[in-house]
Amino acid sequence: MEGFVGAMLEGTVGLMGRALDLRMDSQRASSANIANQDTPYYKAIEVPFEEAMRASLPSSSVLPLTTTHPGHLSSLEAILSPSSGVAVLSPDPPVRLDGNNVNAEKEMARMMENQLMYNATIQLLSQKMQGLGSAIREGR
Repeated sequence: MEGFVGAMLEGTVGLMGRALDLRMDSQRASSANIANQDTPYYKAIEVPFEEAMRASLPSSSVLPLTTTHPGHLSSLEAILSPSSGVAVLSPDPPVRLDGNNVNAEKEMARMMENQLMYNATIQLLSQKMQGLGSAIREGR
């Protein structure tokens, strides 16, 4: 796509799409962990969302942050950690004698938080599309 609309769809909307994909991956990982909570020697997996999003950002799109108050974060690195893979083994120690390290309560809490963040991203994407539609209608 060309012009402003193409840049916006490839930029912000593309990153929101990536965020939704990662949230779905995280939900699948937690579901697999819960399904295998009684499987001997099963190692829980997780999706490091912030790291994967960091890897999705083009280096030219990362703007320096300006702080106006000493309590503000000083850099993007303070928010996002360096990237690694999309799905990784959980570093949590085993919770059972057979080496299984799935903590069902932690997984349920992770799923609930992930669902809230997924819904928030959907709302932001919807607002972005409504704004784009409004701009197109006004431009006629």
